[in-house]
Amino acid sequence: MFKHRLATWVLLALLPLGAPAADAPTWSQLSLDQQQVLGVLQFDFNSLPPRRRAALALNADRVLQMPAEQRQQVIANLQQWQALTPKQRQRALLQRERLRELPPQMRKHIKERFDELKRQPGGVEAACPGPPEARLACLAEEPLPVSPANRRPRR
Repeated sequence: MFKHRLATWVLLALLPLGAPAADAPTWSQLSLDQQQVLGVLQFDFNSLPPRRRAALALNADRVLQMPAEQRQQVIANLQQWQALTPKQRQRALLQRERLRELPPQMRKHIKERFDELKRQPGGVEAACPGPPEARLACLAEEPLPVSPANRRPRR
């Protein structure tokens, strides 16, 4: 599951922050190549906010410029994201935000450890059992600072 979250972070990092809403295409206005990249969103595409549609169209163009192997990975990541429940997506976004708040050296360490563990039998899930929310701390191999967004209210 953590592997899917990391893939999601990569995909979401591709979204430009300021995509113009005026250039938001509908599904039928996308090129066939763009439709192929965004295929898993076909039925939801027109209901997305204009800024999101514009960003996705822009990113589809970027994906089309990638080498075939990298392009297939991005498409697979998008399919994994689409398969997540709303609750799983929310958790993935919180984890992504929490990872962004960490110092660069800690992020580098987590990425190296993640890459190392995913090559081992059983992958990250075997090395870091338990709920997905705990995997980031397991990968860091030390307690992580508590994010204001993840802090539990005191009673």
